[in-house]
Amino acid sequence: MDESRDRIDVVRDPQGEVPMEGAEDVDASGRLDGLIGGTATWTLMAVLAGWRGHVRRRGIEYDLPV
Repeated sequence: MDESRDRIDVVRDPQGEVPMEGAEDVDASGRLDGLIGGTATWTLMAVLAGWRGHVRRRGIEYDLPV
C-alpha cells in the first residue's frame, strides 16, 4: 500500500496573515533582501568597531615588561 496517499498535511496560520487561496503566491524576495542588507550592515559595523578599537589602542603606550 502506498503510504504517501494516507498522509495529511496540516497548515496553520494563527495570525491570519496569508489567506489559503493566495498562500502559494507569497513573494519571499523581500525577506531575502532584508537578510542580505542586515548581514552587510552587521559586517560593516563590526569592521568599523574593530577599526575604532585599533585606532584607540595605537594612541595608548603600554608599560610592558621587557
